[in-house]
Amino acid sequence: MPTKYQRKSGNRTSTFLVIASEGVRTEVRYLEGLQRLHSNSRIKIVPLKRDISESGNSACLKVFESLDSARKSKKYSNSDEFFMVVDRDRCSTSELQLSGVAQSCASKGYHLVVSNPSIELWFLLHFKELGEYTAIERQLMFDNRDGYMKSTLRAAAGGSFNPSNPNVDKLWPLTQDAINRSKELDTSPLERWPNAISSRFYILLEKLGPFD
Repeated sequence: MPTKYQRKSGNRTSTFLVIASEGVRTEVRYLEGLQRLHSNSRIKIVPLKRDISESGNSACLKVFESLDSARKSKKYSNSDEFFMVVDRDRCSTSELQLSGVAQSCASKGYHLVVSNPSIELWFLLHFKELGEYTAIERQLMFDNRDGYMKSTLRAAAGGSFNPSNPNVDKLWPLTQDAINRSKELDTSPLERWPNAISSRFYILLEKLGPFD
C-alpha cells in the first residue's frame, strides 16, 4: 500500500539511491566516486550534503532527519530507495538512540547501513581479509582507538591511500571482494545492525555493478 510520501515518477526511468551519511566528507566523496564509475544507467546515487557542523558524535539523529526530510520532498518517487549510513563508533554512543533510529528506519522502509566500527573497515575489506590479522589486531580494529583503523587501512592499501579522501578508482575493481568479505563477517544479517566487527555497505553496493 503506498505511503503518503509516495509520488508518481513521471517520465524518469532511473531509480535514485538517496543516501544520508554521518560523515560529511569521506562518505560523500566515496559516494560521488561510485556515481562516476558505476555503469548501471538505471541507477543514480544521490548523496545528501550536510553542513560540517552537523558531523560528530551526536549526528545520528541529524542523519535520520536529513534522510526523512528528503523523503518527504517532491524530488523523489516511490521507485527510489533511501539509505542511512553511519559508523557504529561515532553514532551518538547511545545504543538506545541508535535503536530508536533503527526502528524508525524500519518503519519507513529506509536501509540502515552501519559499519562497525567505521567506514575504514569497509575500505580495508577491498584489500584484505580479516583472517589475515591476528585476534589481537582485530580487537584493536574493533576498539578503533587513536585512529587505528585508518593506519591499518593505509598499510593494507600500500601506504598512499588517504582514508579521508578515498581513491575510488583504486577501490572500484576490488568492490566484489569487499562485498564477499563483509557478507561473510555479517553472521547475523537479520539483526538491525552488526554488533561484531563488520560493515553493511554491501547492502548499497549490491545495487550497483558489475565491478571491473
